[in-house]
Amino acid sequence: MEFPRFTFNPKEGIDNPALVINDDPESNKSPMPKLCHLKRLEGQGFGFHLRMSSQSFEIIDVEPWSPAEHSGLRDGDRVLEVNEENVNNMDFNKVVRKIQSCGLHLFVLVLRREEYEQAVSIGVNMQMLAKASKGDRWSRPRLCHISRHPEHGLGMSIISVQGQKGQYVVSTVTDSPAEKAGVCNGDRLIWINGIMVSTLTHSILSRTVKKSGDSVTVLVIDRESECCYVRRKMPILPVVAECCSLPHTAKTMHLVKGRNGYGFLLRQEKLAGTQRTELYILDQNETRWVKPLTTS
Repeated sequence: MEFPRFTFNPKEGIDNPALVINDDPESNKSPMPKLCHLKRLEGQGFGFHLRMSSQSFEIIDVEPWSPAEHSGLRDGDRVLEVNEENVNNMDFNKVVRKIQSCGLHLFVLVLRREEYEQAVSIGVNMQMLAKASKGDRWSRPRLCHISRHPEHGLGMSIISVQGQKGQYVVSTVTDSPAEKAGVCNGDRLIWINGIMVSTLTHSILSRTVKKSGDSVTVLVIDRESECCYVRRKMPILPVVAECCSLPHTAKTMHLVKGRNGYGFLLRQEKLAGTQRTELYILDQNETRWVKPLTTS
């Protein structure tokens, strides 16, 4: 039995929906944000500058061998987020301060220059694009400050995850101090009082909680969001967290300059393992500097 010989006619094509011939494979490629993790040493800069460029924040002057270059940042990159916070409607100076005050770790979500220009030309919503890169169930970790109740305590217990060393979940009591501070039942515990819990045994962790005094500060995240961070290969750190019920908040103060200036001096000194800033204030008679207030 002979089968008919197949001859391909390019004018007729092939009636096969599984086969799609596209002369430009790049035409349907959507812009993909890149997450850059910059890690610097104490006293070191990140190695780049930021400027406002056509309603966007542009990375410029990336220094060779710097944390910025090592992370993959390039000149011309457009910034979408800084430490998981969208900067689309943020003031330029606020973005700069956010970068300068982030400590040793900085996470920047960017689009390459060409991709950004392509996205703008077709009207892509940058906020939605950034959100889509994380997943539907993503939310930021929460940094929660819990004040101990004199009778009911913190209102939470810490449970080891079976078969996973250094992994802990939190079980909360309804209407407890922990729950009111923002901790949810079933949250993964990541940090406690500035210590990464993955380095602690359950017994050491329990002693840490007992010795914490009247309050404890924890970094927690829900299971679905933790999976998003794992998929993105992004460590969960306090710098990207949403702050909940913290005892101290930053204040904006309006000062009117007097004949002797603003009436205060700042002096910074480094101590072992910490840095202290002392604020000296002039007394009411403007004759002497009063006892300093110390901040960390």
